[in-house]
Amino acid sequence: MSDDPRHVHDRDFAAWALGQARALREGKFASIDREILANELERMVSRERSEINRRLESLTVQLLMWTVQPAVRNEVFQTAILDQRASVETLLRANPSLRPGIEAALHRTYAVALDTAEQAGVPRSTFPAEPVFSLEQLIDRSFWPASIFGGKAFMF
Repeated sequence: MSDDPRHVHDRDFAAWALGQARALREGKFASIDREILANELERMVSRERSEINRRLESLTVQLLMWTVQPAVRNEVFQTAILDQRASVETLLRANPSLRPGIEAALHRTYAVALDTAEQAGVPRSTFPAEPVFSLEQLIDRSFWPASIFGGKAFMF
């Protein structure tokens, strides 16, 4: 087997990554696989973005269900929402440059949340077609929508 960094990358990612980090620290720039390293860094950003979007989709579903199922509002449900909000806030604090793209994708996030709510038995027509929560509302620990009326979410 060759010691070519690309082959190490394919066989043992951890060994490759640690070798690349060591080469950077030691200033051995000739041994850095720039293309693969750049791709891996971009994939890391993509994973962070995906994780934020996945959590926002889940949070949106939870808040939509909160609005239409007041009988199931309990401490466990509230804690799950607060935990999801804390996770999103942590990810956004660690990756503030992703925020504009996340905000721009809220329409897609909302559409996925509507699909999930429908799969859970709540007809899509129950909710407005356009997003009812801003990113700020989604992560605001004091925002608890009481009902959806005229496409607006109201706090109680």
